Amino acid sequence: MQQTIQTQAQIQPNSISKVSYKKTAVIVAAAFVSLILIITVVILLRDNEVESNNPNQQNAVVQPTQ
Repeated sequence: MQQTIQTQAQIQPNSISKVSYKKTAVIVAAAFVSLILIITVVILLRDNEVESNNPNQQNAVVQPTQ
């Protein structure tokens, strides 16, 4: 009886710590992906603002030199 209680006590903290590590890893990965998406959206919005503020850049055509 005492042996089974001891083994259960030893197994439970390990499984809890493994689950918490997995949850932490998932949260960190989700936060990293969210940060990358936010940065990408901000860069694209800034790029569109720069293009719309400069009308010469929208239809820029490189003229060959003669």
